[in-house]
Amino acid sequence: DYCGNVIYENGTQKLLLTEEGYINLAGTQQYHYYLKDHQGNNRVVINQSGTVEETNHYYPFGGVFATAGNTQPYKYNGKEFDTKKGLNWYDYGARHYDTALGRFTTNDRFAEKYYSMSPYQYGANSPVVNIDVNGDSIRICTETQSFGHTWISVGEGSNMTVYSYGRYNGTNKGPDRSSNSLGNGSGVLLKLMGDEAKAYNDKKSSWWNVCICSNRCGR
Repeated sequence: DYCGNVIYENGTQKLLLTEEGYINLAGTQQYHYYLKDHQGNNRVVINQSGTVEETNHYYPFGGVFATAGNTQPYKYNGKEFDTKKGLNWYDYGARHYDTALGRFTTNDRFAEKYYSMSPYQYGANSPVVNIDVNGDSIRICTETQSFGHTWISVGEGSNMTVYSYGRYNGTNKGPDRSSNSLGNGSGVLLKLMGDEAKAYNDKKSSWWNVCICSNRCGR
């Protein structure tokens, strides 16, 4: 059972989930940390003493080709791997994903936006480049003026997540800072969520003509 970010088992608190890992609540309390790659895949789990407890290596569509240890269920994209009844699906919130097929198990609720793609596809069939945060609504946005900066927007409204890679030196204020005016900084990957993601997406779109590649390009 779940209550917020706390997992219960038989009515007893078992785990407290955090952005960076989890805490055991049953028995001896201990911190466990995730080491993630650029797509949010949990590659290594270590405990608070630095001991490696689990390692995972993934195929592009999420299948595991090598692993050691199996201490917790959050793996590909940081999603929960559900082994109930032998289905072995990932829970993305909006729907479940089958890594053996590289497809979701039900229709995309925003399928009408992507009529050129299968409603079951994952990450526009390009899992090395794209990720699917909730199992719905992915957009790849590219400026058609200025430097042609590209970013990924997933979800809608307060549930939106933006991923943007560029050179930043931190001189602009706020989460909606642009890479265009900060070309002398280090290359970093930004992950913005909720209102910050929407502010970034709206501001970038208002500054330049933007090609939004999902089912077609437009402003």
